[in-house]
Parts: sequence; structure tokens; C-alpha cells
Amino acid sequence: MKATRESTISVNAIARKINLSSSTVSRALRGHPSISEATRQRVQKVAEQEGYRPNKSLQKFFKSVHRRNTTFAMLVMPENMVGGTQQRDTFFSRVFLGVQTALRARNIHLMIANAATDIMDDGNVFAVAEGVADGVIAMMPDDAAMTRLAQHAPVVVFNHECHGHRMDVVTPGISQCAFDQIDYLMARGHRRIACFRPRPAPGQPFMNWQDHQYWRTYEQHSLEQGLILPAEYLAPIRFEPYHHDEAIAAFLDRVLRPDIAPTAMVTYDLYAGGLVTQLRQRGLRVPQDVSIIGYDDCTFGFPCPIELTTFRQDFEIMANVAAQLLLDR
Repeated sequence: MKATRESTISVNAIARKINLSSSTVSRALRGHPSISEATRQRVQKVAEQEGYRPNKSLQKFFKSVHRRNTTFAMLVMPENMVGGTQQRDTFFSRVFLGVQTALRARNIHLMIANAATDIMDDGNVFAVAEGVADGVIAMMPDDAAMTRLAQHAPVVVFNHECHGHRMDVVTPGISQCAFDQIDYLMARGHRRIACFRPRPAPGQPFMNWQDHQYWRTYEQHSLEQGLILPAEYLAPIRFEPYHHDEAIAAFLDRVLRPDIAPTAMVTYDLYAGGLVTQLRQRGLRVPQDVSIIGYDDCTFGFPCPIELTTFRQDFEIMANVAAQLLLDR
């Protein structure tokens, strides 16, 4: 018996071997008229030597879909892909469903692209370079990468703050949420409202723009409403993702002094269960002694022992805006 192993070399690997961009190699392999004959032969020679075999059936399928429908690629980080090993809640499932629903209503096909493998050396996304995607909805907070990508295709950055050129950005109303949460709690008589979200030490950068924007609005609006913000409320809160129990304990040790103890707290849904549990361990009742209000409407994998009041991001509206911006571009 004789067994042969099919080569797994990629277009990117060929490009690195001959110091060309991946999009140039891709076009050369397809005989694109924009590629010179000398470059085409050079690429073909290396491809033959390395045993490169294109997946023709897959190419045929995607091109047939693209001929019938406009197609957008959704570029995501690998840990956020549906079914990924780090997919621990329904947050990104809701994002995908919102985008897919918005595109389907416009007869637009959706592809998923992996930021770890599908961004080419020249900054383009492989699906765009191959001619099977017309635009990109990117869930990737990288100004430089998005600016490079925007040179090749229409780009909308979704659910991340980004400041690159030639792109549109669609983000949830973080500031409005902070306003609404504080106003909601004040309308119920609360005047000492603490916040549990990641917060760096003074002079250090925030890990993500959502926390930065929320804390900024929380402080500003609280002071405008005459609320007192003790230094203990504004001290750093640091922890690794999904490992917040020690941070909650330190936070409660700090803010539950009798003279400054909050009657309400704002937080992510992700941390609400931990806050409720540790407050109860200290003899406090929720919501009778301390009210908690969340953000995201997502407690899958991190259940909360009470029925949590929470603010939900409207991904449906965001997705519709993103789809229309791409179509406009």
C-alpha cells in the first residue's frame, strides 16, 4: 500500500518564501491579468515545488454564492468565534445573530473570517483578495490593522472604538448607559452609587475603551448630580478576565465602611453574581440593603442568585447601521 500526504502549504507561506504579498501570490495563482508573466511563473514554480493544491471545490462554492449575492466577511478574533474554546457566554452569539439577521434582510451573504489566519501580509483579508467578499465588518480593536484593511475594502468596525482612516465605527451607547443607570438608581432614592468595573491605577491605560468611557461618564454625571464619590469608590480595580472573586473581595473591603457604604452598585452582569454572593456572606441583603444593576443582559455561565435588573445592548440596531454603512460605502 502506498500513502501520500497532501501538502498543507498556504498562500501566505508561499508569499513569505518569495517575498511577495499574499494577495499578489493569490492573483498569480489564479492567472489574474494584473500580475506580470514573470511573477506568475515565479509563483507557479514555488507552488509546484511545495506541492500547493488549491481547494477548487471550496473556491467554486464561494464564487457561486458571491455571483448571486453581495457578500460581507465578518472579521473576528479567534477566541470570539462561535464555538471557540474561550466562548464562555452568549455575548458573541448575540452579536453574530444580530449581524446575520441584518444582512439576511438585505439578501447579503455572511462569511466568518479569522483575524489570526485570514489577514494577509499586505493587510487585506483573504476573502476580499480572492474576490468572494465585498466588504468587512470587523470586531477587532486595532487602528493600524483596520487602516491597512480599509485600503483594500469597505470596512465597518463593530462594537470596538477605532480611530483609523477610511472606515466607519458602530459602538454601543456606553455613555448613555452610564447616564441612564445613575438616573434610574437616583429615581429610586440612591445617593451613594459605587461602580465595579476594571479600573487601572492613575496614569495607567485602561484595558478596553468601554471601561474607560463608562468610568469617565460615571464620574462626570455623578458629580453633576451632586453625588459624593469617596476616594475608595475610585481606587484601582484590577484582575484577570473571569478571575474577579479576589477583586470583588478587595473592593467590598474598601467601600463598605459605615460612613461611605454604597446603597447601590453598577457593574457588568458577569460580576453581578459574585457581588451578590459576597455581599450576602457579609450579612447584607440584595436588593434590600444594596441594589445591583448590571450591563449586557448576559449571565450565561456566571449565574446570578437574584433576578438582575440590567441594561442590554441593542445589537439588532447596531447591526442594521453597520450593514447600511457598508452598503453606502
